[in-house]
Amino acid sequence: MIPLKGFKGLRYLLSAGALIEALKEFDLVHCFSYYSNIYDFVAPICRLRGIPIVAQAQGIYPTLGRSVWLRKFFTLRLAEKLLPLNSSEAEFLRKRFKIGLSRIEVIPNFVDPADHVALPKDVARRSIGVGEEEFVVLTICGLAIQKGVKTLLKAASHLRDIGGLRVLVVGDGSYRRYL
Repeated sequence: MIPLKGFKGLRYLLSAGALIEALKEFDLVHCFSYYSNIYDFVAPICRLRGIPIVAQAQGIYPTLGRSVWLRKFFTLRLAEKLLPLNSSEAEFLRKRFKIGLSRIEVIPNFVDPADHVALPKDVARRSIGVGEEEFVVLTICGLAIQKGVKTLLKAASHLRDIGGLRVLVVGDGSYRRYL
């Protein structure tokens, strides 16, 4: 783990030597988000070292400023594969950044939809004990403090005037015992 603190550009530059050294040990680098600034720093280093990099999306930003767009236009081409979460993000990459389809692979939330069965709404609600008239707020996430589930539950407690409000939390993680 390489600590990155302080002003982004400076901290990336100061960490370059440590990062280059650490990358010697890897055959492949996965970057959680190709929209992050760290991707723009890591991708060229990987390319220079001959280490393939794959990057997934964490949301899409159609209103990127010109300087960010220009930087992304070049650095996104350094990835072996870009892994958007849906076809609209794939199309955005293809159109806005002129990325070839052979470099894009849609992996819907890293879940294969073919492995799941979509139920009609009424059947799905009945199967988990939710009534037709209930107003359901659902969150599915890893239960970590950063996900804001405690904030969601606190906000829901202020919405008692919404008849039939039910908050469903699906997930597991270290923060579960605190909820």
